[in-house]
Amino acid sequence: MANPSLNPLVDYADDILTVLIEPLDITGEPPQDPRQIVNRMNEVSSNASWVWEMRQIELINQLLKDHQLLEKDHIPEQSKHKRYKHKRFHLIRNDTLMEKIGSASKTNPSRDFVYQLCDVGRKCADEWVSKHLKDVGKKSSLDVSKEVALRLQSSS
Repeated sequence: MANPSLNPLVDYADDILTVLIEPLDITGEPPQDPRQIVNRMNEVSSNASWVWEMRQIELINQLLKDHQLLEKDHIPEQSKHKRYKHKRFHLIRNDTLMEKIGSASKTNPSRDFVYQLCDVGRKCADEWVSKHLKDVGKKSSLDVSKEVALRLQSSS
């Protein structure tokens, strides 16, 4: 159901990089016309599982920080306890473009449109690498409590 599903990565990665193709930060007024409503429904449904998984992983991070769970390195290998490790989050996105092109773009097979998306995606990735590659392995470049928690509040 999640797209992408983060759960399989949790046991194998300390840094999780997501590329979102649906806007996470919706600006402006509530949708008014049928196209805007369909776009908003797609945005909410596409991101719902991702937001939920991010909140769950962030909860584990917070429990580790508060010493309510033991870090993986502090539990003997033979222990029956689940071993956790702090996760760092990173996000590449272009909410402005994705909100502008809307859900109808998913059925656009135009070669020029696909090339345009590739060019925009490459530019977004290059910008992210320039700003945040140094954070990988050290700290999150995504403030989950700000971005994801606010997203949950705005969708309720």
